[in-house]
Amino acid sequence: MIAGKFATWRGALASAALALVAPLALAAPPSITAADTTAANTFLGDLDGMITRQRSEAGLHLANATNGTSDVIWFDPLKDRSNAYGYTRITYADAEWMRSNVRLYEIYEQLGGNSIGKEQQFRVGAQGFYVGLDGAGGRWFASNSDAQGYLFKLLIAASSEILPAVKDAVGQLASNDIGSVLQSARDAMAANRTFVARGSNNTLIIRGANFGTGGVAPKVVIPSGVTIGQITYDSTEQITVPIAVASDAALGDRRVLLYNPGEALVPIAEFRLVVVRGDGTPTGTGDDVGDSIAAATTLTVGVAQPGRIDGSTDLDVFKIVVPTAGTLVLESSGTTDLVGELLDASGALVVGNDDGGTWYNFRIQQAVGAGVYYLRVRHCCSGGGSYAVSSSLQ
Repeated sequence: MIAGKFATWRGALASAALALVAPLALAAPPSITAADTTAANTFLGDLDGMITRQRSEAGLHLANATNGTSDVIWFDPLKDRSNAYGYTRITYADAEWMRSNVRLYEIYEQLGGNSIGKEQQFRVGAQGFYVGLDGAGGRWFASNSDAQGYLFKLLIAASSEILPAVKDAVGQLASNDIGSVLQSARDAMAANRTFVARGSNNTLIIRGANFGTGGVAPKVVIPSGVTIGQITYDSTEQITVPIAVASDAALGDRRVLLYNPGEALVPIAEFRLVVVRGDGTPTGTGDDVGDSIAAATTLTVGVAQPGRIDGSTDLDVFKIVVPTAGTLVLESSGTTDLVGELLDASGALVVGNDDGGTWYNFRIQQAVGAGVYYLRVRHCCSGGGSYAVSSSLQ
């Protein structure tokens, strides 16, 4: 009997030990994806085409590059895109090297690279290829391919806008071969960005952890050019966000920030969205409410009124007819950070409010006489989204 108990105890101990060393189940990493991947295919197709052209042109441009001046050439691609031959004291081979690096810089921009205010330096001579960036980090290479790959690494490292995942992937790459460097940057970009097209409607699926409070979805902020629809709160780990991208939205990166209720200063998550070329016309982006007293939309007291703010320049103005004196209460609802302003019949400000309601919503409670009033609604900052206004006369 004692032996049997000992065996049972020993088996339990072994099971406990195995449990301690068993790998813990980890939550999926935060992510943002677009339901429609057409824009991603467009962007990556453009990027692949640029890389292919750069590699093809580099071989043609630099066939005789060993016949350079051997002088150090200072070169700014932003200034010299179409003026590679405008220099004095450089050879044809030098100019061809410069042209090849203009193409390389365009790929850097396509990846989200910003102007860094630094000039490239290079020397082309019988001893090889020298590259540097603003007088720092210069090195000689036996092949142009390695020289260009190293220069591209310098550009990526100096950028303040390149996605960290792209910078890490390129920085950790041992090889300086330009083909390998470009492929590494391209793959990291594809894995860590979500793409949407100008003039399109799309749906973002955002996954993470600790989303929302008390069943209320987090606030989603996307800078101008992207309008946010009604957010669906799937769970504390996922929200679904319909968006419309304006036809004239600026191309390039947008930061997507999530804020939980009551936490207006510190985002709980940050993602990147890239607006790429497109020629469509999104639905749901026309101004739904007049933006002036003359074009005001009637708001009936006691009836909920929907609205949508489409960015920092959009105003929604509602006309309110108050039949008798009393206390007028106007309150917004939704996940859009709004400012409400009550105006009198002449358009003069009576009272305004920001964040007086639930979460980021406004709440106005004002004693009024019978007459005509106007409610002007705007976003507090530079975002947008749908909302509703409730009203009562007490």
